[in-house]
Amino acid sequence: MFICIIAGGSGTRLWPLSTPKKPKQILPIVGNKTLIKYTYDLVAKVTDSSNIFIVSEKTHYKTIIKQLSGFKKENMIVEPYRKGIFNCIALAYGKIKTLANQPIVFVHVDHIVDNEKKFISSIKKAYSLSKTQDSIVIGGKKPNSPQSKYGYVECKISHGLCKVLKFIEKPPYEKAKILIKKQNIFWNEGFFISSFENFISEVKTNNKSLFPDIMKLMQLVRNKKSFVKMYKNLKKDTIECVLLNKSTNLLLSPISFVWTDVGTFDSIYSLEHKDKNKNVIHGRFTIKNVKKSLLINQTKINFIINSLDDIAVIATVNGIVIADLKIKKNLLDKYVSEPMLKKVQTFLYNKSLLKNTSSYKIKIIGLDKKICIAKNKIEIN
Repeated sequence: MFICIIAGGSGTRLWPLSTPKKPKQILPIVGNKTLIKYTYDLVAKVTDSSNIFIVSEKTHYKTIIKQLSGFKKENMIVEPYRKGIFNCIALAYGKIKTLANQPIVFVHVDHIVDNEKKFISSIKKAYSLSKTQDSIVIGGKKPNSPQSKYGYVECKISHGLCKVLKFIEKPPYEKAKILIKKQNIFWNEGFFISSFENFISEVKTNNKSLFPDIMKLMQLVRNKKSFVKMYKNLKKDTIECVLLNKSTNLLLSPISFVWTDVGTFDSIYSLEHKDKNKNVIHGRFTIKNVKKSLLINQTKINFIINSLDDIAVIATVNGIVIADLKIKKNLLDKYVSEPMLKKVQTFLYNKSLLKNTSSYKIKIIGLDKKICIAKNKIEIN
């Protein structure tokens, strides 16, 4: 079995922990392992290390190779520019397709599972399904609560197979409450399995205008200069928009484990060990009457926090985010994806507090609280 880890992206939603120069995949965001090390070790329990490939953007691939003992550096697939998941997968097929005529399993680098045994069995089951049914297969989990931060999949269930009918992108909460009552609704989970033949056949059938470019791209993968030039001009696309939403040869394989996307502060909070007040605390904090909060401080500043619940304080040499931990995900995406977090209060702070930092930026997201700034101290009430 061939498995490819998709390890691109800049992780901007987790700023200031994650930055374009040091994105989340090469950092120990949760636990002691970096996300790429965690994911590599996980899939190495499913297949031999020689069958594991990684797609990474050109800036970080050398760092990834250094972090993974046993990984074959010739299995690193370097993306010259970030062009979305679809082009990333197409590039991987261009590199891997000559090795074997069998389905390839694609997983994301930033997903953490709660049960490794169930993960292994689910991947093997889905792989077998893709092979025996000659179909593209995705993972799906029955929802247990209405969530607006997940994508949903509607299926037709017949003879033990879940045939995908349509995707529903992150619905409003009220719509999610209606969706979860249906037996044929699943959350869209984090893997994609297909043979090269099925992948390219679906592109040809459902995206005829794109098909010639993808075929040409795959032919150019070994001609670096021409390949890089062509890749630069590709449109950034998701696999859902280009392929999955239009495919008629798509099955869903149900999973029973929890697969958490490490993309927001609340997801980090959900995965970390908590104290008796349900706080996650790393670094220097003085707190009183604080509960259910995520507090991470990688600086020498002392944070004093009084009588607050559900707060996220993230402080690194890159800056600080102080946010409502339960803020709507789309609002947090909007703020954190904008350069320098425009429309959010910004304070310049004395550079002596942070070495090698000319200015100190504090972003306040979704909170109406008193912030007091003094030398070597920030107080939040």
